[in-house]
Amino acid sequence: MIMKKLMIILALFGLIFWPGNPSAQTNSSKQTPIQTKPIIELKATLKDVNTVVFYIKTNIPLPIEVMAGLDLKNQKPTDIYIGTDKEIKIDTSPFTYNYDISEDKLPSGDYLAVVTFYPTWGADNGNELAKEIASKVEGTSSISLVSSHGTAEQRMKQDKKQLWIMNNVFMDTPWVEEKFVNELGGFQELEVTNRNPEFVKAYYFSEADMTIFINKLKMVVVTYRLGKVSTL
Repeated sequence: MIMKKLMIILALFGLIFWPGNPSAQTNSSKQTPIQTKPIIELKATLKDVNTVVFYIKTNIPLPIEVMAGLDLKNQKPTDIYIGTDKEIKIDTSPFTYNYDISEDKLPSGDYLAVVTFYPTWGADNGNELAKEIASKVEGTSSISLVSSHGTAEQRMKQDKKQLWIMNNVFMDTPWVEEKFVNELGGFQELEVTNRNPEFVKAYYFSEADMTIFINKLKMVVVTYRLGKVSTL
Protein backbone atom coordinates (compact mmCIF):
# COMPACT_ATOMS: atom_id res chain seq x y z
CA MET A 1 0.00 0.00 0.00
CA ILE A 2 2.82 2.35 0.94
CA MET A 3 4.66 1.46 -2.26
CA LYS A 4 1.55 2.22 -4.35
CA LYS A 5 1.18 5.68 -2.76
CA LEU A 6 4.84 6.38 -3.38
CA MET A 7 4.47 5.52 -7.09
CA ILE A 8 1.45 7.84 -7.38
CA ILE A 9 3.40 10.72 -5.77
CA LEU A 10 6.36 10.18 -8.09
CA ALA A 11 4.05 10.12 -11.11
CA LEU A 12 2.46 13.43 -10.12
CA PHE A 13 5.88 14.97 -9.48
CA GLY A 14 6.96 13.95 -12.97
CA LEU A 15 3.89 15.52 -14.59
CA ILE A 16 4.57 18.85 -12.88
CA PHE A 17 8.33 19.14 -13.34
CA TRP A 18 9.11 16.95 -16.32
CA PRO A 19 11.14 19.04 -18.85
CA GLY A 20 8.63 18.24 -21.55
CA ASN A 21 5.85 19.93 -19.61
CA PRO A 22 4.83 22.95 -21.77
CA SER A 23 3.94 25.25 -18.87
CA ALA A 24 7.22 24.64 -17.03
CA GLN A 25 9.31 25.35 -20.21
CA THR A 26 7.42 28.57 -20.98
CA ASN A 27 7.91 29.95 -17.47
CA SER A 28 11.64 29.23 -17.51
CA SER A 29 12.11 31.09 -20.80
CA LYS A 30 10.53 34.33 -19.55
CA GLN A 31 12.85 37.23 -18.67
CA THR A 32 12.81 38.31 -15.05
CA PRO A 33 10.98 41.65 -14.56
CA ILE A 34 12.94 44.61 -13.18
CA GLN A 35 12.73 44.36 -9.39
CA THR A 36 15.32 46.93 -8.28
CA LYS A 37 15.46 50.69 -8.75
CA PRO A 38 17.24 51.43 -12.07
CA ILE A 39 20.41 53.47 -11.68
CA ILE A 40 23.24 54.87 -13.77
CA GLU A 41 26.58 55.61 -12.12
CA LEU A 42 29.02 57.88 -13.97
CA LYS A 43 32.62 58.91 -13.46
CA ALA A 44 34.13 61.32 -16.00
CA THR A 45 37.87 61.98 -16.31
CA LEU A 46 39.97 64.00 -18.73
CA LYS A 47 42.17 61.83 -20.94
CA ASP A 48 43.58 64.74 -22.98
CA VAL A 49 42.41 68.15 -24.24
CA ASN A 50 40.18 66.48 -26.85
CA THR A 51 38.87 63.44 -24.96
CA VAL A 52 36.71 62.93 -21.88
CA VAL A 53 36.42 59.34 -20.67
CA PHE A 54 32.98 58.27 -19.42
CA TYR A 55 33.05 55.29 -17.04
CA ILE A 56 29.47 54.04 -16.81
CA LYS A 57 27.81 51.43 -14.58
CA THR A 58 24.11 50.53 -14.68
CA ASN A 59 21.67 47.83 -13.62
CA ILE A 60 19.28 48.62 -16.49
CA PRO A 61 18.76 45.56 -18.76
CA LEU A 62 21.13 45.96 -21.70
CA PRO A 63 21.60 46.92 -24.46
CA ILE A 64 20.14 50.43 -24.32
CA GLU A 65 20.75 53.79 -25.97
CA VAL A 66 21.39 56.88 -23.86
CA MET A 67 22.15 60.57 -24.30
CA ALA A 68 25.65 61.45 -23.12
CA GLY A 69 26.98 64.98 -22.88
CA LEU A 70 28.77 67.82 -21.14
CA ASP A 71 26.92 70.90 -19.83
CA LEU A 72 28.65 74.03 -18.60
CA LYS A 73 27.70 74.58 -14.97
CA ASN A 74 25.72 77.57 -13.66
CA GLN A 75 24.11 78.50 -16.98
CA LYS A 76 21.04 80.68 -16.77
CA PRO A 77 17.86 79.95 -18.76
CA THR A 78 18.53 83.13 -20.77
CA ASP A 79 22.14 82.17 -21.61
CA ILE A 80 23.08 80.70 -24.96
CA TYR A 81 23.71 77.02 -24.25
CA ILE A 82 27.33 75.91 -23.92
CA GLY A 83 27.86 72.18 -24.05
CA THR A 84 27.57 69.12 -26.23
CA ASP A 85 25.66 65.82 -26.35
CA LYS A 86 25.25 62.71 -28.49
CA GLU A 87 23.50 59.35 -28.48
CA ILE A 88 25.59 56.34 -27.51
CA LYS A 89 24.83 52.64 -27.08
CA ILE A 90 25.61 50.79 -23.85
CA ASP A 91 25.84 47.04 -24.30
CA THR A 92 27.76 46.01 -21.19
CA SER A 93 28.28 47.19 -17.62
CA PRO A 94 30.72 48.56 -16.66
CA PHE A 95 31.10 50.47 -19.95
CA THR A 96 33.83 52.90 -21.04
CA TYR A 97 33.24 55.58 -23.67
CA ASN A 98 35.86 57.98 -25.05
CA TYR A 99 33.96 61.21 -25.75
CA ASP A 100 35.67 63.20 -28.53
CA ILE A 101 35.17 66.95 -27.98
CA SER A 102 37.71 68.17 -30.56
CA GLU A 103 34.99 69.59 -32.84
CA ASP A 104 32.88 71.14 -30.06
CA LYS A 105 35.29 74.01 -29.23
CA LEU A 106 34.21 74.05 -25.60
CA PRO A 107 35.71 76.84 -23.48
CA SER A 108 37.60 76.24 -20.26
CA GLY A 109 35.33 75.89 -17.25
CA ASP A 110 33.50 73.58 -14.88
CA TYR A 111 31.17 71.11 -16.55
CA LEU A 112 28.68 68.45 -15.57
CA ALA A 113 29.06 65.19 -17.46
CA VAL A 114 25.64 63.58 -17.90
CA VAL A 115 24.35 60.20 -19.09
CA THR A 116 20.56 59.93 -19.39
CA PHE A 117 18.34 56.99 -20.30
CA TYR A 118 14.96 58.00 -21.72
CA PRO A 119 12.52 55.05 -21.66
CA THR A 120 10.45 56.64 -24.45
CA TRP A 121 13.19 55.77 -26.98
CA GLY A 122 16.25 54.37 -25.19
CA ALA A 123 15.08 50.76 -25.42
CA ASP A 124 13.58 50.86 -28.93
CA ASN A 125 16.60 49.07 -30.38
CA GLY A 126 17.57 47.27 -27.21
CA ASN A 127 16.26 45.26 -24.31
CA GLU A 128 12.46 45.04 -24.05
CA LEU A 129 12.60 44.97 -20.25
CA ALA A 130 14.08 48.47 -20.22
CA LYS A 131 10.77 49.75 -21.61
CA GLU A 132 9.17 48.94 -18.27
CA ILE A 133 11.06 51.84 -16.65
CA ALA A 134 8.60 54.66 -16.00
CA SER A 135 10.87 57.71 -15.91
CA LYS A 136 14.28 58.84 -17.08
CA VAL A 137 17.39 57.58 -15.32
CA GLU A 138 20.42 59.85 -15.04
CA GLY A 139 24.00 59.72 -13.86
CA THR A 140 26.25 62.77 -13.44
CA SER A 141 29.87 63.60 -12.71
CA SER A 142 31.70 66.93 -12.35
CA ILE A 143 34.73 67.68 -14.50
CA SER A 144 36.86 70.74 -15.31
CA LEU A 145 38.04 71.42 -18.85
CA VAL A 146 41.06 73.47 -19.88
CA SER A 147 40.97 74.39 -23.56
CA SER A 148 42.44 76.79 -26.10
CA HIS A 149 38.99 78.26 -26.84
CA GLY A 150 38.99 80.86 -24.08
CA THR A 151 37.10 80.86 -20.82
CA ALA A 152 33.41 80.21 -20.31
CA GLU A 153 32.91 83.87 -19.39
CA GLN A 154 34.53 84.99 -22.64
CA ARG A 155 32.39 82.56 -24.64
CA MET A 156 29.17 83.79 -23.06
CA LYS A 157 30.06 87.41 -23.85
CA GLN A 158 30.98 86.42 -27.41
CA ASP A 159 27.73 84.51 -27.86
CA LYS A 160 25.70 87.52 -26.73
CA LYS A 161 27.47 89.78 -29.23
CA GLN A 162 26.95 87.26 -32.03
CA LEU A 163 23.28 87.03 -31.12
CA TRP A 164 23.01 90.82 -31.28
CA ILE A 165 24.43 90.77 -34.83
CA MET A 166 22.06 88.03 -35.96
CA ASN A 167 19.04 89.83 -34.50
CA ASN A 168 19.89 93.37 -35.59
CA VAL A 169 22.17 93.34 -38.64
CA PHE A 170 20.80 92.61 -42.12
CA MET A 171 21.54 93.54 -45.69
CA ASP A 172 21.22 97.33 -46.12
CA THR A 173 21.30 97.99 -42.37
CA PRO A 174 22.75 101.52 -42.04
CA TRP A 175 26.39 101.50 -41.01
CA VAL A 176 26.68 103.73 -37.94
CA GLU A 177 30.16 103.08 -36.60
CA GLU A 178 29.56 104.40 -33.10
CA LYS A 179 26.51 102.17 -32.64
CA PHE A 180 28.36 99.03 -33.76
CA VAL A 181 31.39 99.79 -31.58
CA ASN A 182 29.17 100.36 -28.54
CA GLU A 183 27.53 96.95 -29.02
CA LEU A 184 30.47 94.90 -30.27
CA GLY A 185 33.66 96.60 -29.13
CA GLY A 186 36.50 97.77 -31.35
CA PHE A 187 37.17 96.37 -34.82
CA GLN A 188 40.06 95.68 -37.16
CA GLU A 189 39.77 96.67 -40.81
CA LEU A 190 40.64 93.87 -43.23
CA GLU A 191 41.44 94.26 -46.90
CA VAL A 192 38.76 92.59 -48.99
CA THR A 193 40.53 90.29 -51.45
CA ASN A 194 37.78 89.58 -53.98
CA ARG A 195 36.10 92.98 -54.26
CA ASN A 196 37.25 96.52 -54.89
CA PRO A 197 38.54 97.56 -51.44
CA GLU A 198 37.64 101.16 -52.20
CA PHE A 199 33.96 100.24 -52.30
CA VAL A 200 33.69 97.26 -49.93
CA LYS A 201 35.17 97.25 -46.44
CA ALA A 202 35.54 94.36 -44.00
CA TYR A 203 35.52 95.05 -40.26
CA TYR A 204 36.47 92.23 -37.90
CA PHE A 205 35.02 92.47 -34.38
CA SER A 206 37.23 90.25 -32.25
CA GLU A 207 34.94 90.26 -29.19
CA ALA A 208 32.19 88.75 -31.34
CA ASP A 209 34.57 86.82 -33.60
CA MET A 210 32.60 88.02 -36.63
CA THR A 211 33.35 90.11 -39.72
CA ILE A 212 30.88 92.66 -41.09
CA PHE A 213 31.15 93.75 -44.74
CA ILE A 214 30.16 97.33 -45.57
CA ASN A 215 29.25 99.05 -48.84
CA LYS A 216 31.31 102.20 -48.38
CA LEU A 217 29.46 104.15 -51.07
CA LYS A 218 26.02 103.57 -49.58
CA MET A 219 27.24 103.20 -45.98
CA VAL A 220 25.13 100.09 -45.46
CA VAL A 221 25.83 96.49 -44.44
CA VAL A 222 26.38 93.99 -47.24
CA THR A 223 26.55 90.86 -45.06
CA TYR A 224 28.47 89.30 -42.17
CA ARG A 225 30.58 86.17 -41.68
CA LEU A 226 31.57 84.14 -38.65
CA GLY A 227 35.27 84.46 -37.83
CA LYS A 228 38.02 86.64 -39.30
CA VAL A 229 37.24 86.65 -43.03
CA SER A 230 38.53 88.88 -45.84
CA THR A 231 36.63 87.23 -48.71
CA LEU A 232 33.09 88.23 -49.44
